[in-house]
Amino acid sequence: MSTTQDTGHGRVYDIPALDDIGSNYDDWKYRISTVLKLRGLFGIVKRTEKCPPEVAMDPKDQVTVTAAYDRWQTRNHQALAEITLTLKKEPFQNVKRYQLASEIWDYLEDHYEGREQHTMARLLGDIFRTTLVDMVPMEQQLSDMRDKVHRLRDLGHDLKDSLIATVMIISLPEFYALLRQHLYMKDKTTLTTDFIIKQILMNKKSCEGASHVALMGHSKGKRPIYQASSQSNDHEGKKRDVKCFYCKRMGHIKSECRKMKADLASNSNSNNKKGPESREENAKLASA
Repeated sequence: MSTTQDTGHGRVYDIPALDDIGSNYDDWKYRISTVLKLRGLFGIVKRTEKCPPEVAMDPKDQVTVTAAYDRWQTRNHQALAEITLTLKKEPFQNVKRYQLASEIWDYLEDHYEGREQHTMARLLGDIFRTTLVDMVPMEQQLSDMRDKVHRLRDLGHDLKDSLIATVMIISLPEFYALLRQHLYMKDKTTLTTDFIIKQILMNKKSCEGASHVALMGHSKGKRPIYQASSQSNDHEGKKRDVKCFYCKRMGHIKSECRKMKADLASNSNSNNKKGPESREENAKLASA
């Protein structure tokens, strides 16, 4: 990200640098042109603001002429800085030999302007080959399509809004089959991209709301499977970490000890034969 700054007002503009292959030339040119106009420097790069002579015809005017010449040179350097600070390595290497901002501007136009036809062809292909998908937010995909339409318009290729609206309908995934059929039945003269986008987003929101209600109704009164599974796994994990005080083995506690229960059952049979004292001793064993 390159930054240009107006030292007089302290205002800063961040302009993405012109890349080596000029793929972002259209955006770069629009932004840097706007900044140069705000700075009052666009006349320098377009040569509508001519450089005054360095030497006066009349020596008496030399001071005034020199001051005007110096002011123009200062403004030329400002414009030159505005442009070169927003160039990546390759375009900068190609223009750093120039001393005039207008020369740099002319070179960049000659070098990158011819690529507009390729950019236009690519954008048209992207728009008409678009297939909307459910995995990406629908609003984001539709916005991206409109952005490409706007870029084509900036290049002088203005597509009809009704045509783009039709492309959006065709591009809808199968999830929107009913909506697509409904939109096809609409009067084509009333179809606009704003209307189509609104219908698509409303339909998606409505379907998501219905799915949520259905899911809540299906699971009402039941513990979610994932929750039961989670609790079960936690319980099993805790059981593996405990030790029985009776048999000294891991994985269960004393009240669950099978050996203890077997011993108690065996002792109970014996105690029934031996009398109350033995039964009292057995009870102490169970509570130990």
